[in-house]
Amino acid sequence: MGPIPFAPRALVVAGVLGTLSFLADAGYARASEDPIAPLTEPASATDVADPLPLRRVREVAVTAARSERDVLEVPGNVTVIDREAIERSGVGLIGELLRREAGLFVTNDIGSPEGFTVEARGFNNGGGNGSSLLVMVDGRRVNEADSSQVDWSLIQLDRVERIEIVRGSASALYGDNATAGVVHIVTRRAEGPLGARASTRVGSFDTLTGNLFVEGGTGPWSGTLFLDGYNSDGFRDNSGYRAKSADGSVRFTPGENVVFELSGGYHSDNRKRPGTITDAEIDALGRDAAPNASDDRDRARVRY
Repeated sequence: MGPIPFAPRALVVAGVLGTLSFLADAGYARASEDPIAPLTEPASATDVADPLPLRRVREVAVTAARSERDVLEVPGNVTVIDREAIERSGVGLIGELLRREAGLFVTNDIGSPEGFTVEARGFNNGGGNGSSLLVMVDGRRVNEADSSQVDWSLIQLDRVERIEIVRGSASALYGDNATAGVVHIVTRRAEGPLGARASTRVGSFDTLTGNLFVEGGTGPWSGTLFLDGYNSDGFRDNSGYRAKSADGSVRFTPGENVVFELSGGYHSDNRKRPGTITDAEIDALGRDAAPNASDDRDRARVRY
């Protein structure tokens, strides 16, 4: 059979469309008469429910881009540990907290808070020894000037508000020591009226710690005071650690984008050395301090 002429073909199409329209109207009428599953007309555009609201993440990162951005908007591998997560962790030392983060290599060869070494992106012990990771406290570099390493015992976890971890080289923004990444520690700020919080921890090996955090503000003025004490015999012989710290700050905020702050602190500790050689080796090598001697220790004092 040859092709259908144009006019008959148009009639066929019109008939099919009319039939479909009739069937649809009939089905609509039958469905609307069914009390079990009534079919109503489609809702208008104004009746459509509002779309789900956008949920913004709580974590705000400053370190990766030098400005406040949500973590999902930062072009890099960034983790933010806020104060709530710190309290849920149950740990008392910042090295123990960082040990849980992926991409960070944390070791402790002494057993006391001073023995922590933190490195990232493969620069682990034997490669970087903590010198390839830039560590800042409130924007202030705390890497030692000679070795570029960090004495983690000088940073008390209970005065930390949040920790921002940037994995990967950030030397374009921060220069040297940022080859493996950046750890930016932000300390706690005053919130609301005058208040105080105290906490203490008791653990094995005669470990006892305690701290007091006082905060308060009125108008554009606010201030904080943090006192901390740490006392432990350590799990190794002659690995005891005694420390006391005090930090304070005064802030004046005359405008939204203007902040003046004066802060200072003091830290003093006494660190025993466990030693790695025997008494016979000490006699042969002529070393003065023995692993079992009570005077084999070090003292550190830091002010800023």
